[in-house]
Amino acid sequence: MKKNRRVVAILTIALLVSLFPSAVIGDTVLNESEPLGVEIVNPKEGYFHFSGIPLFPTALNFLADTVSFGGFRLRPIQVYGPNGGPDGDDLMVWFFINGEDKGLGTWNPETGYYEWQWTGWALGIYHLEVIAIDIYGAMGWASIAVWNFCFIP
Repeated sequence: MKKNRRVVAILTIALLVSLFPSAVIGDTVLNESEPLGVEIVNPKEGYFHFSGIPLFPTALNFLADTVSFGGFRLRPIQVYGPNGGPDGDDLMVWFFINGEDKGLGTWNPETGYYEWQWTGWALGIYHLEVIAIDIYGAMGWASIAVWNFCFIP
C-alpha cells in the first residue's frame, strides 16, 4: 500500500510533465530537460541536529549523511526549490521517508523554503527524499540519509 502511494505520486508528476512539456516566458523557454536545482537545506549534511537544529559538524558520517536526535520539531525539514514564485505557488514539493509518501511541503515565506515537520518515534537510518515539479513541468529531486533517534511520539 505504501509503495502504491509513491507510484501514484510519481505517475502524477509524470502526467503533469507530459501535459506541460515546456513554457515560454518572454524570450526564455523552460522545459523538463533542465532539471530543477532542488536542495535539502535542513537537515544539514555532516551535522549533528537536536530537534532539527544543526549544532555541530559530526566527525564520522559512516552510518548516514547526517544525525538527528529528537526528530525535527523545532526546525522542520527545509527544502530550497527554484521557480517557487513569491508565494511558493509555482512549485510542488513531495516528501518521502524510506519510499513512503509523507505529503506535500508547505511554503514558508519567512524562510523562503518548503517545509515539513518530521515527528514521532524513530530509531535508525532513514532515507529522506524530496521530489519537486514546477508549473512548467521541470522536475528535480534530492535525497539524504538521516540517522534519526526520537523517543517523543
